[in-house]
Amino acid sequence: MSYSIWAEPRGVVRHRLQQEIGQLALAHHAPTFSPHLTLLGGITNHPEEVLLKRTEEVANQIKAFSVRMTKPAAGRIFHQCVFIVCEQDEPLLEAAASIRRALGVDDDLNDYMPHISLLYSDIEVDKRESIAAEEMERLGKEEDLLSQAVPIDSITLWRTPTEDKTLNSWTLLKKFSLKKG
Repeated sequence: MSYSIWAEPRGVVRHRLQQEIGQLALAHHAPTFSPHLTLLGGITNHPEEVLLKRTEEVANQIKAFSVRMTKPAAGRIFHQCVFIVCEQDEPLLEAAASIRRALGVDDDLNDYMPHISLLYSDIEVDKRESIAAEEMERLGKEEDLLSQAVPIDSITLWRTPTEDKTLNSWTLLKKFSLKKG
């Protein structure tokens, strides 16, 4: 079984991102999912009870923070098809590193690319890039969503079997509030 720990936005930004994810999923016959920024994914080395306990302990130590979105981009894998790149600022990097340390994972973040996914799909690379360009045009100008801070005041633990590309078996296990900043 695979698990993921997400920072999930709230408020108006969450609502707008959820709309965008839904529209893209419908247009490209793809699954929908909750807007999130993965702090650590692909966790397979701990039982669920241990993950729940350690995630709660870390959440009690992390202060609520905000994330800045920069630009839409296209990736090369299913779970990074089209996404919005996020700035690698200190509170976000410290949250990701804290979770890694708590779970005994190397806290080297050199390969960490914070992002908020908009579309999960196996569509061709040129189509992904086209969608990312369209998203930049619309989200950057029409709605100015990219200029908004993404408030993060909780983290969530999800059961996320990566082989399930329908996402039907993905399950929210628990939401943990962060310390008030």
